[in-house]
Amino acid sequence: KTKFIVADEITTMLDAVTQAEIWGFLIDECKSRNIGMIIVTHNMYLADKVCTRILNLEEKAFE
Repeated sequence: KTKFIVADEITTMLDAVTQAEIWGFLIDECKSRNIGMIIVTHNMYLADKVCTRILNLEEKAFE
């Protein structure tokens, strides 16, 4: 059984409306299936909006 989804910069080059639709879908799926999601992004605004926990990688070390 899947325990989590890894989303590595999946919406970076998409318009804002499409990004919102994709993130909404993924968040709903994770909640309904009781699974987690690991998001890799440079967009801290996005991370703040969709994540419950944020690990920041600075100079090859997690903060």
